[in-house]
Amino acid sequence: MKKLLLIPLAVVLFVATVTAQTGDAGMRKDKKAIKKELKSDWKEDNSKYNKEMKKEDKAVKKEMKIPQKNAHKEMRKLEGAEVHPMAKQAFMSDFGNVTPMSSERLDHYDEFVFVKDGITRSAFYDADAQLVGTTEIKKFTDLPMHAQQKIKEWYKDYTPAEVIWFDDNDTNDTNMILYGYEFPGQDSYFVELVNGTKKIAVHVSADGHIVDYFTRLR
Repeated sequence: MKKLLLIPLAVVLFVATVTAQTGDAGMRKDKKAIKKELKSDWKEDNSKYNKEMKKEDKAVKKEMKIPQKNAHKEMRKLEGAEVHPMAKQAFMSDFGNVTPMSSERLDHYDEFVFVKDGITRSAFYDADAQLVGTTEIKKFTDLPMHAQQKIKEWYKDYTPAEVIWFDDNDTNDTNMILYGYEFPGQDSYFVELVNGTKKIAVHVSADGHIVDYFTRLR
């Protein structure tokens, strides 16, 4: 009887051992499968990431090579003391049959002072003989009403003096220099204000919504 009992017990132990080994082998297979799957997913994701990064890098490099249309040209100092013949030709082309009252070579521009439609203006041409813009004298009352109110409020101790209107040439990205300072070329008013011996210039946008201090004149 004891022998008969031992045989089934041995069989049970053998079956349990085989089952455990089979289970371990299955778990090992599952782990390997999971690792393989994770590795495959990681490679796929990493490959996608690298592709996206390369695309982005190419896009950035491509963008860097494209010149910025709104970027202003570097200011070049003019050489010599005479107004360039090409600037004279450009002036005649831009303003028609108008004889300049005077012309002068400045550090960065060739300037032409002329009268058209009864208004005295100055035209400024850059190193490439391209029109940068024109200036003319205006009245304080020519400013947009909003700007007039702000100047009276913020600079109530000052009296308005000369007002300069700068009419920018939109097709030329060269900056303009007024009162010895460079500013981005855009249609603007420059209002000179006086308080005793003090004199300052205030910048006003064409629509009058921007009023800001520009520089001290004395």
